[in-house]
Amino acid sequence: VVKTPRPALHAHGAHAVMDFEDFVCDAAEGGAWMLNTLSSTVAAHGVHIVHEKLVELPRVAGESPPGFTTVCLLDESHATAHCYSDRGWLAIDIFTCGGCDPRPIAADIRRQVETRWGARCVQFEVHGRFLHR
Repeated sequence: VVKTPRPALHAHGAHAVMDFEDFVCDAAEGGAWMLNTLSSTVAAHGVHIVHEKLVELPRVAGESPPGFTTVCLLDESHATAHCYSDRGWLAIDIFTCGGCDPRPIAADIRRQVETRWGARCVQFEVHGRFLHR
């Protein structure tokens, strides 16, 4: 059997994901700081924000652990952060489409998180998205 090579996949977008330990904070303070950091950093990189939201958790007792979730909806896709403040866990993702590379945005956010909170990045990966031939 002769296999015909398939054309290489191309990515129209990219998705940067980061995980941190030791992001110990008051959920309200940390959430407000994170939303401001996401918003100002993506805007500084020329990305257009269409909506932003911060939700402090738990909204209802027992519904979820203490922390926050933030989102910046972008015309290119999204930037989010989710935190379990009692455990010091923080997960951030930056997903962009087209010509905007999320790597420098994520790297800037990482530096700010590490500098302000002393958190340690334990994962930083970038994946191609909207794969096509």
